[in-house]
Amino acid sequence: MNIGLGCITQADIRFVGGYSPWFSSLPFLNINSMLNFKHLFLVSVALWSAVGMVRAQEFDPKQSYEIHTQNGLVLDNQESLDLGSKIFISKKEPHKESQVWNLIPCGDGCYSIVSPLTELGIDNSGNGSKECPVIQWDPNKENPNQQWRITALPNGNYLFTSVASGYNLGFPDAGLVAEPVYQLKPDAQKISQQWKIVKSNLKVVAEAFKTRSDNDWENERLWAAVRQDPDVIMVGEMNDMDTISMVLNAAENGHLVLASLHTTGAENTIERIIDVFPPAKQQQIRIQLASVLECIISQQLIKRTDGEGRVAAMEILTVNQVIRSLIRDDKTYQLPSVMQSGRKLGMQTMDDALYELYISRIITAEETVLYAQDPAGMNKRINFMWM
Repeated sequence: MNIGLGCITQADIRFVGGYSPWFSSLPFLNINSMLNFKHLFLVSVALWSAVGMVRAQEFDPKQSYEIHTQNGLVLDNQESLDLGSKIFISKKEPHKESQVWNLIPCGDGCYSIVSPLTELGIDNSGNGSKECPVIQWDPNKENPNQQWRITALPNGNYLFTSVASGYNLGFPDAGLVAEPVYQLKPDAQKISQQWKIVKSNLKVVAEAFKTRSDNDWENERLWAAVRQDPDVIMVGEMNDMDTISMVLNAAENGHLVLASLHTTGAENTIERIIDVFPPAKQQQIRIQLASVLECIISQQLIKRTDGEGRVAAMEILTVNQVIRSLIRDDKTYQLPSVMQSGRKLGMQTMDDALYELYISRIITAEETVLYAQDPAGMNKRINFMWM
């Protein structure tokens, strides 16, 4: 192999190796030592690049970030709640919530860029490989138009590359205040396509939290509770769209939320939450609910055979990835079979709970059939038991 080499200095090696101290102690290298060293050199560069990519994938979806240009401006949706409105670069202002963003992982180093204030995501506007302004739209991390691959550069800056188009998030070369943000033909060397990602300590409450409804007294208290950054929030009843929206957003922001709903069974509970919303928004709510839901406990109080009050029959759903997929894909009718197969995980259906109470002689056969989700099936189980 013929390799043309000049003199390689310690400074050269220190630059290539990043901050590895063992590089700086190496002597000057001649041709023979370089030939022996080249494998280590290539492996080191590969490892250094891999570490850079890993760092680019470690953004916390619960952490808020500001996205800065190189001249100190910041990404800003200017508090617009309108679908299709543009994103701008603005002068940084302390405590301005429209300049704060969440990076929601989509997998493979890709993220959705979502405003916690408006709950809208940055979308490349569906124009394919064409330079055009980006817009904000209903967030959907499954949509390639809203997926941005974040790549770390050696200088500490980042590129945001659209998965749908391959174009980079950027702005016209002038970089003036109030200029719209574009997807631009990729050129990693251009400062106008390089961004700094800075953590923000600003606690942002979504605009949805700030709206008033017929249940103002409860929603105002929930909003006030969220403002206090609690660890746990207890909501008496989710009985309207505003309250349910606030509960979902509070859970999405990292709070543990305990809430009640007048329904019977996990499947009915999920469908009740989703059906409150208009059809155009239901898929978004399915995705949101699937991402934050951890458990559903549904109970019915049934008279005891000994006359000592009532006993609780409980259906228990503990959420895993399979169940999240069923919720997202509108296949909640499959939940009972998943719960039956998930008994080792602590799950049980209402009918299984009733049957256990019946065979333990705590409730009567009549009550068992009356409260069953599948009365005909329960009747067959009871009759089969006595055959």
